[in-house]
Amino acid sequence: MAKAKSTLADALHAAAIQAQDKPKNGVTPWYLRLPAERLPTYRERRPVPVKKRKPVMVGDLVENALTSVGITRERVERLTRTEGKPGGCGCDGRKKWLNEAGAKVQYAVRDAGKAAAQFYFGG
Repeated sequence: MAKAKSTLADALHAAAIQAQDKPKNGVTPWYLRLPAERLPTYRERRPVPVKKRKPVMVGDLVENALTSVGITRERVERLTRTEGKPGGCGCDGRKKWLNEAGAKVQYAVRDAGKAAAQFYFGG
C-alpha cells in the first residue's frame, strides 16, 4: 500500500506527539494548532462569475464586412438584375442561414470545450 504524502503540519504534529509535548500554562503550541488540510483559496470561496455570451451572428458580420468595402445589397441586385423582384438577390436568406449555422457551430465548439475540460481537469 502506497504511503500518502505527509504535510509539514502532519510531521510537526507527529513529532510533538512523540516528544510528549503538553500545553504549557494552558496554551497549545502553534505547531499543534496548524490545520491538517489546506485552507480554500480566495477563488475557491468566491468563484468568478461567468458571463453567458451570445453567439456571433456570422451573417451580420459578413454583411457588415462587405458593406464596409463597398459591396452593398443594392449593387448586388443591380449586378444580378434582380431589382424589384420578390426575394431580391437572396441576401436575406443567406444571411439568415449563416446566422443559424454560425450559432450551431459556436454552441458545438463550446460544448466540446466543456467536455474536454471536464475530461482533463475533472468536474
